[in-house]
Amino acid sequence: MFSEIELRHLIETWGADHIMLGTDYPFDMAEPDPVGFLESAKGISAGDMAKVAGGNAERLLGMKARA
Repeated sequence: MFSEIELRHLIETWGADHIMLGTDYPFDMAEPDPVGFLESAKGISAGDMAKVAGGNAERLLGMKARA
């Protein structure tokens, strides 16, 4: 996605527990800083942001992220 409006819409429609951060790496096709994009989004709770930024991937894959 390319705008905060799209991100908020997805979270409002499907719930933050169904959205994960992804990239096109190593291809230069989209947002160059996806984590920065998430951090700059307004109107999204810290809990929802944590789910999208990695919590959902941890849950889905049954893994814990390294610090």
